[in-house]
Amino acid sequence: MTTLLKDIITPDPKPFSRNYAGHADPRANRPAGAPFRRAAEAQLEWYDNEYRSRKDMEVNLSELRLAQASSQPLNINRLGKTPLLLQTPHGAMQFRTTGLRNLCSLVGAPFDFVSELPADYAVRDINYMIARAGSKSIKLRTAEGGLNCFGVEGDRKVRAIVSPRYAAHDLPHLLDTVAEALDRASIGDSAYVMEAHVGSTTRMWLTLSPQMRGADGFPVTPGIKIRNGESGNSSIGVDPGFLRTICTNGLIHHDAARGLRSKHTGDSDELAANIACNLPRLFDEAHQLTNAANLAGASRVQFAAAERAVQATFLNKKQQSYVMRVACAEARWRELAAAAEISWHDRGVRHDDLEPVSASVYEELSRASERACDIIAADIMNGMTQLAQQFDSHKRQRTERAAHEVLYAVQPEEGAESALQLDLTADDIYRRNAAFHRAVITN
Repeated sequence: MTTLLKDIITPDPKPFSRNYAGHADPRANRPAGAPFRRAAEAQLEWYDNEYRSRKDMEVNLSELRLAQASSQPLNINRLGKTPLLLQTPHGAMQFRTTGLRNLCSLVGAPFDFVSELPADYAVRDINYMIARAGSKSIKLRTAEGGLNCFGVEGDRKVRAIVSPRYAAHDLPHLLDTVAEALDRASIGDSAYVMEAHVGSTTRMWLTLSPQMRGADGFPVTPGIKIRNGESGNSSIGVDPGFLRTICTNGLIHHDAARGLRSKHTGDSDELAANIACNLPRLFDEAHQLTNAANLAGASRVQFAAAERAVQATFLNKKQQSYVMRVACAEARWRELAAAAEISWHDRGVRHDDLEPVSASVYEELSRASERACDIIAADIMNGMTQLAQQFDSHKRQRTERAAHEVLYAVQPEEGAESALQLDLTADDIYRRNAAFHRAVITN
C-alpha cells in the first residue's frame, strides 16, 4: 500500500479547550467562570506536556533537507512506515503539521496538494523547492513532548518555522503578562476565565463582572478577549467585548478597533508593559460596549424596519422568514412569561411550560407592520444567532457579527420608547463595576 506524505507527519496536538461559564448561575453575585490563576494552571499543565524543552534555532534554509527515517526497528511502525524527518545542522527532527505547512508556504509548495502525494515523491518535490529558494535565514521553533504520527512518544519536533525577527511570546509568558497586569491594577483575585482555547493559537476570555441581564432576558457578560499565535499565524490581540451565553445559541462580540494589536517583533518586555498598562481601560470599555448593546437591544422596532434589516443580511427568503418567525416567537414568549410571572433567571427552566408560538403570531405582527409592535431589536438578534447554528464555524461567526450590527441598524427614531428596563440588580452591578474601573484608571 502506498504511503502518503500526510500519513508520516506528526499531527499538531489536540487543542486544550474549556468553557468555564457554560453552567454558571446568573444569580450568583460573582463573575462567571473559573478564577484566573486556577484556569492558568490547567492551561500550563497541558502546554508543558505537549511542548517540553522548548527551543528556537536559527538556521539557513539552504541547510535543510527532508527525509524519511532509516528503516531501523525503533523508527518503523507495525505498518512498515517511517516518520518524516527534517535534517538540520542541529540534528534530525520530526515535523508537526503546522511546521511542515510553514515550510511549504516558505518555498512555494502547495501543502494541501503535496500532503496527498506518495511520500517519496513529495519529499523530492519539497527538497527541490528548498534548493530553488536559495539562502535565507529562518527560525525553527522546536519542542519535545506529545505523540508522533504512530501514537507513541517521539523526539524533538519542529512545531513552526518563522522569521528570524520573530520575538517569542508563548503561553507561559502571556499568562505571566496577564497576571502581572491584573496584580498591578489590584484586580488579580477578581479576574475569572470564561473560555480558554490553547493550541497553535490561544484564545481566552477574561471578566471581572457577574453576569448581567441582557435586553432579551438572557445573561450577558462583559470581558476582554486575548488572542495569540505561536507559529507566525496570529499577532497578539487584546480586545474588549462581551459573551451572551444561551446554551449553544450565544453571541460573541469583540471590538478590535478599541483593542491592542502587536506583532511578534521587537521587545517582548515592552509588549508586556503595554498590555499591563491598558488592561483596566479595556475592562471598562467592555462594560461600555455591553451596556450600549443592552440599551440598543431593548428598543422597540418597526416590524417593517426589522424585515428590511433581515432582507439586507440574508438573500435566502427561507432564512429571512426563519429569522422573523423566531423574533415574533421571542416577543410572544416575553408576553406569556410576564403573565406567568416567570423571571429571566427561570426562563430556561420554565420555557417548556409555555405554549409554543404558532405561525399566527407572525401573521398578526406582519399585519401591524406600519406601527411599533412588541418586537425589540434583541429579538431580531436572537433569530439570527439561532439561524447561525445551522452554518459552519466560519459562516456562523460572520452571522453573529451581523446580528450585533443589526441591533443598531433597526433602531427607532430618537425619543422612541424602550421596550423594557434592565432589572435593578443588574443595573446596580453595572454601575458599581463601572465606577470601580474608572477609579482604577484614574489612580
